[in-house]
Amino acid sequence: MNEAMANGTFAHINILAPYTNITKGDIAKHGKELGIDYSRTWSCYKGGEKHCGKCGTCVERKEALAYAHIVDTTEYEE
Repeated sequence: MNEAMANGTFAHINILAPYTNITKGDIAKHGKELGIDYSRTWSCYKGGEKHCGKCGTCVERKEALAYAHIVDTTEYEE
């Protein structure tokens, strides 16, 4: 896709996707190093006032934060 974008645009646009080859846990670790406040981020597919805690992204969020040794202060429905 990157080659197609570069060849198909006048400005030779490139796609940068630095997190595609690392795990969500590693992304969480990197965010921790950068001082990201994960309580201010959203992952849930369901939407609403709180994370559902059950959908795939909620489960992955819990696992990634645990892997990175980040206290999960996310408000979940359950």
